[in-house]
Amino acid sequence: MENEFTNQVNEQSEGGISLSDLFYLLKKNLLLIIIVVAVSLIAGFGYGRFINKPTYSATTTAIIQAENTGSTETTNYNYAIALTKSYPDLIKSDIVTPRVAKEALLLRFEQDGTSYKNKKTGEVLTEEAFNRLILAKAKEISNGLTITNRDNSLLLLITYKSKLIDGYTEDEIKAEVVKIANESVVKTKEVFDEEKDGKFVYPNFANKLIQLTFPETSTMSRGLTKILLIAAVIGLVLSLGFVFIRYLIDDTMTSKEDIERVTGVHLLAFIEKSEIKGGKRYGKN
Repeated sequence: MENEFTNQVNEQSEGGISLSDLFYLLKKNLLLIIIVVAVSLIAGFGYGRFINKPTYSATTTAIIQAENTGSTETTNYNYAIALTKSYPDLIKSDIVTPRVAKEALLLRFEQDGTSYKNKKTGEVLTEEAFNRLILAKAKEISNGLTITNRDNSLLLLITYKSKLIDGYTEDEIKAEVVKIANESVVKTKEVFDEEKDGKFVYPNFANKLIQLTFPETSTMSRGLTKILLIAAVIGLVLSLGFVFIRYLIDDTMTSKEDIERVTGVHLLAFIEKSEIKGGKRYGKN
């Protein structure tokens, strides 16, 4: 009888886990799963609320102007649509972003001849050092800019996002984010509207970008919803992983339900394991 029972257990293990076994396993370990997920959510909330630095963002809107030529309106519109695919790269190019970076840095520095003095710390940078700072800031700006085109229209949404940077106050980072979002359009227009010898240097892009909105303030987000979602998934994966690993390495029966589930036989009664010590019986009632 014992060998037959052992064979049934082994056959079940080799055959994998059925859907009913899966639901039984989840139900049996539901409390453990809830606890692990809850702990993960608490940890995620603590990280998102007190450790993760907030992200500040500002958005400005621009429109691409269709050409007013002798061509048909459809041709002009299609040409403007094509320009909306090019402008994101132009706005984030190394021609525009250094100019934007300089305007952003001048919120914290004041120029004194060929040197630049930090308004808060008093640190003085040479023109060469300041230019290196501009290039580093320009790369940061290019990475932080997101430019989207809504529903294949001529509208461009230019959004700049930045986390709270060490050495900045909240008001300073808010002002910088707004400045960068705004100047990204202003400096793009400035570059591609330049003239030389009475002619536009970039005639295909000249006078095509028109700024519609000017950001006045920034919005702040800690991304708490996203962090909590990730924490819940991690907690769920960890708890389920632990449950299944324990299931795979544990071949013992711990309850009447386990025996009935494996053998398919309904038990009328069974005797719990007990020990007799000093004339007294210990075990489950």
